[in-house]
Formats: sequence, C-alpha cells, structure tokens
Amino acid sequence: METQPSAASSNLFQTSHSRWLAITHRAPSSHSSFLYGIKSTKIYCRPTCAARIAHRANVVFYDTAEQARRDGFRSCKRCKPDNASFLGEKEEVVARVITLLRVKNAAAMRRGLKGLAQEVGVSPSYLCRAFKTTMGVTVGAYIMEFEREISHGEEESPVQYYENHGLNMVDVGTGLLTPAEIARNSPAPVDGLEQG
Repeated sequence: METQPSAASSNLFQTSHSRWLAITHRAPSSHSSFLYGIKSTKIYCRPTCAARIAHRANVVFYDTAEQARRDGFRSCKRCKPDNASFLGEKEEVVARVITLLRVKNAAAMRRGLKGLAQEVGVSPSYLCRAFKTTMGVTVGAYIMEFEREISHGEEESPVQYYENHGLNMVDVGTGLLTPAEIARNSPAPVDGLEQG
C-alpha cells in the first residue's frame, strides 16, 4: 500500500525550507506528509526516518512514492515509505502501551511507568520520551484521563475516541491536541500513580 500525504499535515510542508526543517528535526507531524530522495544513494525516505540525514544538496522532495520511483529511487528498508500502515519504533511502543491500557482494567493501570515500560521491553525514560513525542502528553497524564473516564462511566475512552474518529497513531502525534490543551483538561493527580 502506497503512502499518500495526509491533507491536514501536508499543508504545513509545502516549501522546500519547511520540508528540510521537518527532516532535520524528524518532526512527527511530517511522518506521512511528503517523501524525500537522497541523490547519492537513490533511496527515498519518510521525513521521520531514523537513518543518517543526508547533505541538503543531495536531497530532493516528493509528494508521492510513485514520483520518487519514476525518478529511479528505491524505497528505504528502514522507514518503509511504501507501507502506509508502518509506524516507527516509538509509535510501535506507544501503540503497545495503549493496547495494554485498553485491555487491562483500571487496577492494572496503577502499576505505573516502570511496570508499563518493563511489559513492553523498554526503559522508563525511553517510554516517557516516546509517549510524550507521539501523543503530546505524558504516560501518567494519559492514564489519569483514562481512569477518570472509566470511573465516570463515560462511554468513550481516549483510545476509543481516536479510533472512533478515524485517527491513527501518526495523526495523534501531529498536534490535533496540543500539550497545553491536554494539560488544561487533565484532572488532579491520582494517589499512587507514578507520573511519566
């Protein structure tokens, strides 16, 4: 399945300058907005690819994978720009954590950051950074909101909200909710919950 730029985030990356900045900062919001080819290797990548960043003079930008292939570029094996459902390592870790939180009951969520990190096989600091980068909120704040919704008997959890409104993990990291908006709406800390 070929990657197509998302309408919301592609408007942010129309100029060569904004696209280059997205690549150098590996901006999560640019994940599926455009692709870039490296002339010296004839490989095209996503802007969030973890591979070494090429010299600017060797970079050419594309809106679709088809355009890059027509110019003789081949797909990166690391970021898999041809696979629309491919998520990077951080996004995969966050997706596993959210799945754990969705499957487990509220009492199981109280194990905190260390327990979650251990269960998905990463360090607590890596989980904290990956979650904050991808979701725009800390693990602790996400769990508190999730528990609040469960305790109030609300029908839609944060995970269900994202799924029911057609959002995927990449969209979640693009700033649909800013950290300030999430913090403004977050409840008071829950006793015994280790914050991320």
